[in-house]
Amino acid sequence: MAPEELGALYRGLFARFDRDGSGKVDRHEFRAEMKEVMLAVANGLGFLPVQMVVEEGSFLKVAVDRELGQLAKAA
Repeated sequence: MAPEELGALYRGLFARFDRDGSGKVDRHEFRAEMKEVMLAVANGLGFLPVQMVVEEGSFLKVAVDRELGQLAKAA
């Protein structure tokens, strides 16, 4: 891939994550976009394994949310 194409790809990915156009990707934007990525992967691989991670109230999602909360407190 040419450097120009790679740069365009990175800019496009960043723009997708930076939903409010602020020039920064905050935790909420990152989380929302990663949920979309995980759901897209789930649709390609079969929905159940990834659904357990992103579904509200699931054990894995609760564990991830707890860890993110601990990291935010430490920062």
